Amino acid sequence: MTVTDSAGNPVGGLTASSFTVTLDGTLLTIQPSDFSLPPSENPATNVSVVFVMDYSASLNATALAAMEGAVVDFINSMSPGDYAAIVKFNLANPAGASIVQPFTLVDGGAGTDQLVNAAMLPYPGSAANSSNLYDGINVALDHFVSPPAGVTLPTGPKAVVAISDGLDNASINTQSFVLDKASSLGIPLFTIAVGTPGTTGSNVMNALAARTGGNFISAPSPAEVTDAYVTISSRLDNGYLLSFVSSITDCNQHTLSVTVAGQTTETRFTRCDATTGPVTVPNVVNQTQAAATTAITSATLVVGTVTQQSSATVPAGRVSSQNPSAGVGVAAGSALNLVVSTGPVPTAGPVAVPNVLNLTQPAATTAITSAGLVLGTVSQSSSATVPAGSVISQNPSAGTNVTAGSAVSLIVPTGPVAAPNVVSMTQAAATTAISFAGLAIGTISQQSSATVASGSVISQNPAAGTNVVAGSAVALVVSTGAAAPPPPPPPSNSGGGGGGGSLGLGSLALGLVALMARRRRRASIG
Repeated sequence: MTVTDSAGNPVGGLTASSFTVTLDGTLLTIQPSDFSLPPSENPATNVSVVFVMDYSASLNATALAAMEGAVVDFINSMSPGDYAAIVKFNLANPAGASIVQPFTLVDGGAGTDQLVNAAMLPYPGSAANSSNLYDGINVALDHFVSPPAGVTLPTGPKAVVAISDGLDNASINTQSFVLDKASSLGIPLFTIAVGTPGTTGSNVMNALAARTGGNFISAPSPAEVTDAYVTISSRLDNGYLLSFVSSITDCNQHTLSVTVAGQTTETRFTRCDATTGPVTVPNVVNQTQAAATTAITSATLVVGTVTQQSSATVPAGRVSSQNPSAGVGVAAGSALNLVVSTGPVPTAGPVAVPNVLNLTQPAATTAITSAGLVLGTVSQSSSATVPAGSVISQNPSAGTNVTAGSAVSLIVPTGPVAAPNVVSMTQAAATTAISFAGLAIGTISQQSSATVASGSVISQNPAAGTNVVAGSAVALVVSTGAAAPPPPPPPSNSGGGGGGGSLGLGSLALGLVALMARRRRRASIG
């Protein structure tokens, strides 16, 4: 709930006790633990939003520029620490409904630029009767369930903001399905009706918002589109969240009344809930159809209707959505309907593989799927030069012509490894430190040292702190201790000069040799 003063400015400084809440005339108690301050007053919270943008023929002709400009303005107004993602839909597009920019941190820099660029990118395919709004909302809700690897969404308001004329005529998913999923996830749907929705489209957009706690805004002109996004942004930044447990399961109309700062507002609603059974529906999205069937039957449920739908993000043969959604309670024996991916829609002629080198993995994924291809194996390899998370290799290479729907495999670096300092460590300790750093032991040579103890490292190569590729070898020189001292010189003869003594001994030795030689000759003659 957003509270404003007479001038329309948000009112801050409220607590749980500032609100009086009744349900059908019965006073509800809002505990402090059930009350949350808005992000504008609590710096520990941030907003997470998925923009769902309609690129079908009817909207392209009436409000395309206004929609893209308003989304860009919304992104630029978000606070650092917020997260945003962008989903676009149009059944005439090979991807149907897809994430063109996954959850990205709003940082006023590269992250914000990526979101702005994605909002302005075309989403070709403008054939008439191609609006699949419910599929777009379903993709957005699934993205909240499974954000990109390494992304943890912050504490704070979460919302899907959908802009369309509401004239859905091409979705695989149903209105009741996305309403149940949004309600079970606690994610409100904010809807903006543009163009000429008529009574049918307006009723659709209004129902999506009213049943999930969002806002419905009619915006027939471009200026009103901009104002609608400003209104939603203000509510997310300044809205107080009051939570209470309701036991309503009937389909009767009920009245919720809230009084704060002398103002009272009432809303009438229905909340039919036939999904309160004892069996929790398992999550089978992204599983193969066979694995999903096993999980469903193991949960004492049965497989219901299985339909097939192309998907640029879910591999063929895997479940792209389910109804009821995961986590819902149902009766044993209930049916779980599945939508199974057939892979991307093939396009005529070959597809040129885009160049994704040095792009971040999310940006590379977007470029690959936008080209009518699918993401293949993603492996990791260390690099001393390419930042972690950016693509250092792709297969097939950029410019290669391949069949639509082909997989493009990526190698993403984990970043360089700094060689540890192991000088003066024992050889055993140095080996442990090098291995722990993800490096290998190289050549080990030995050398005497008067300063480094025997068995400890004198030097290493590469030097400590050098950035190297993971798995690189570190060579060591290990001390053998101090060198042995040289032998002492022989002692000199007593009684005469050293030279005279040596000469006398040498003459004696030569005389003996000559005498023995003469004796041998005489013996031979006789």
